[in-house]
Amino acid sequence: MSTLSVGQLATLVTRTKLVANISGSDDDTLLEVLITDLWAKMETHLDRDILSTDKDEILDIGQDGIGTLADPDVTGINFVGASFQDALTIEYTGSNLSPTVEVTDVSVILREVGSDGSTTTTTKTFAASASITALATAIDGTSGWTATLVNNGDSTMLERRGVQAASLGLLTLQSWEQYTGEYQTDYKIGMIDFYGSCGSGYPYHDVRVKYTAGFSTIPSDVEYEIIFAAKAALNLKDKDMAVKSEKLGDYSYALAAQVTFSPSSRLARYSRVSL
Repeated sequence: MSTLSVGQLATLVTRTKLVANISGSDDDTLLEVLITDLWAKMETHLDRDILSTDKDEILDIGQDGIGTLADPDVTGINFVGASFQDALTIEYTGSNLSPTVEVTDVSVILREVGSDGSTTTTTKTFAASASITALATAIDGTSGWTATLVNNGDSTMLERRGVQAASLGLLTLQSWEQYTGEYQTDYKIGMIDFYGSCGSGYPYHDVRVKYTAGFSTIPSDVEYEIIFAAKAALNLKDKDMAVKSEKLGDYSYALAAQVTFSPSSRLARYSRVSL
């Protein structure tokens, strides 16, 4: 889900207070909680992020060659990968038992078991080694392990792998490779169409796409919905004495949990389109 900035949240609080004819700051904390909660509930209902967010996902391309991104209103597609290339090789040269390699969403994890049964785990994060070259160097500098670069690139593009045995010699890790073919994109609904470009069903099952989608500012009709929903929710505090009797630090969250929010039909145009 997208996150309201400090400035955006403050603006929504101020405008809700104007609509509700509230002066002073006694209700500011409660309004911040309500608006944040309402924002999350709205995006869940619409099944998309409203504010601009960077996305990285794997699409299941059907026989029709079409894939739908998780979010519409795409502003840029930064990467499309449809195949893999060798990225680096890893070999265990130490004397411990059961060496393994795992590739998660954030790191490469090396494990080995000592003669006493204890497990040594070494984690090399993508954040610390942004390139595959840097990652190979970091792994190669780990005692008992060697790594050799094959093709450089963004380390986050490595293919995710469960625990793989590294006791049988070289283990090759692969990375997503930039797709060089043609495809068409409907940026508004967030659809990628390979069939329309190449004339036949797309030959791969999965495609990895990195893109940016959403609005740089809050659309006025979305802001309207949030403001008036927050005003209605705030009224619960004045009408429900049980809620009003709670302590400030607790009732903010208790009240937010009681609030339901179903955006009106005017927001239907923002809903994610499922094909």
